[in-house]
Amino acid sequence: MSELNLEEVRSKIRGETDLTDEDIDKKVEERKEKYGGLLNDKGALFSIAKDNGIDVESGHEPEPTEVADLDPQIQNVTIKGTIKKIYPVKEWKKEDREGRVGNIEVKDNTGEVKIVLWNDKCDMIEENELEVGDKIKIANGRLKERNGKIEISSGDITTIEEEDLPEVTQEVKEIKDLEPGMQEVNLFAKVGAAFPVKEFERNGKPGKVANAIIYDGEKARLVLWNQNASWTKKLEQGDTIKIEGAYTKENNGRTELHLGWRGRVVPEPSNAPELPDPPKKTNKRKNIKELEEGDTYTDVFAVIVDTYSPNLVKLCPKCRKKAEDECPKCGEKTVPVLIQNLVLDDGTEVIRAVAFREKAEELVGFSPDEYAENPEVFDKKALLGKEMIFSGQVKLNPVNKEKEFIIHNAEETNPEKELKKWQTK
Repeated sequence: MSELNLEEVRSKIRGETDLTDEDIDKKVEERKEKYGGLLNDKGALFSIAKDNGIDVESGHEPEPTEVADLDPQIQNVTIKGTIKKIYPVKEWKKEDREGRVGNIEVKDNTGEVKIVLWNDKCDMIEENELEVGDKIKIANGRLKERNGKIEISSGDITTIEEEDLPEVTQEVKEIKDLEPGMQEVNLFAKVGAAFPVKEFERNGKPGKVANAIIYDGEKARLVLWNQNASWTKKLEQGDTIKIEGAYTKENNGRTELHLGWRGRVVPEPSNAPELPDPPKKTNKRKNIKELEEGDTYTDVFAVIVDTYSPNLVKLCPKCRKKAEDECPKCGEKTVPVLIQNLVLDDGTEVIRAVAFREKAEELVGFSPDEYAENPEVFDKKALLGKEMIFSGQVKLNPVNKEKEFIIHNAEETNPEKELKKWQTK
């Protein structure tokens, strides 16, 4: 089918509106400026026609073009193919304009091409309307050449629909198959645990990182970087996810999965296999007198009977080593963290307890910066006498060789809950 030329589109707009050629030219320039040069004249005209309820698309969709035949001189293009990869959506801002952009890679029998989805079209990625392996038709896309490669950019009149094409499968790994140095790893898993997002600065640029434990019968650590880090705020134990485009690294003899800008998390994927539930960690309640070195996932019900002023130290956000302004090993800029020492008593014995970083901040109620600016924010009396449930592990202090309780969590007591536990003993 032939494409509508510029004059045919203009003619339709003039015939079905009160707009003159001068009005149309003005609107074309305004529309092109609004999209920062991403629209050509024809794309702007199509957009204006669409706003006025004028159908300039019916019967004029170009014949599908194979990827190998794509030419930047083509105004509007239609291709059919299978989604090979989906990248996470990113937000962009340029001067007084902002929006969203997402990319997918599509392949046919002749090659592969990147499809750039702008703004509202990104909903298809974020709402999981598109999945790797989907067979689709992209109609009325705009061709561009970037860094020597041709890509298709979506516009107002671009449509993406399912298409009946031969099945293409995606390679999916299991955790037991992972080895250091792998790229483009895809796998299904359930969330065992998700941990808070941490911010850092590297080479003068801010960043974010978060960790999660995933499980498919085997366990692995998933490290999520920057934009992907926010997923740990949304994930809960037992959630099924698909991880796409990850890479693997070795850390302390174990293989970790890392998810950078090329990878993404797909929540509750429709094609997920049956997966076993991750094992739940149940903390064991002990008296302080019963605590032994090496105890993990342990609760103690105790009162804070003594406390000390917080220690403020500077640590490397990557290797956690002490340093002044910059870590000599990693080159990272150090960040201030709090360390809070307490003495706990449950009536059977006393033990020194230590809370680090976020847990220390939660206990004392202020940040390292606030404490550095005004040490008077620390109120010892506010902590003394507090009755809490402390969760953590027991280690041996390397200096005095005495047991210490490392606090992972601290909660105010719930009298009704505690009474039920006492009654069931």
